[in-house]
Amino acid sequence: MSEIFILKVEDGASYNDDVYDYWITCELKNNQKIMLFDYKRIGLNEFLNKWVDAQIQALFVQLNKNKDLLSLEGKITFKNDKYFFSNEAISIEVSNEDVESQELKLNTQSVFYFGRLDIVGFNQVKC
Repeated sequence: MSEIFILKVEDGASYNDDVYDYWITCELKNNQKIMLFDYKRIGLNEFLNKWVDAQIQALFVQLNKNKDLLSLEGKITFKNDKYFFSNEAISIEVSNEDVESQELKLNTQSVFYFGRLDIVGFNQVKC
């Protein structure tokens, strides 16, 4: 889980006034702003300007530099049969396939490039 501060919630795809997903602009504890995709429509509108603990998954991760992707420095770790990218401000679940097919080294500091980041769950942070 990662503590994020919800700055903005924007409608994503919609049809006939039905919204199918959202884009969440948020800030990490290190003041870095990131965008999260909410395809589950978990309902973060009521948490604008509040901190939440978010469960985040990466659509994909790679080591190859790409200026169009979000870059973050940190390490890939393995815990409870899952791979995670983590640094001091964020933890992101990454796919086994990405880690294993690219032979990403565990517990080695590096810059990683991320495709879309999805928020898949959250808990309100107690103040």
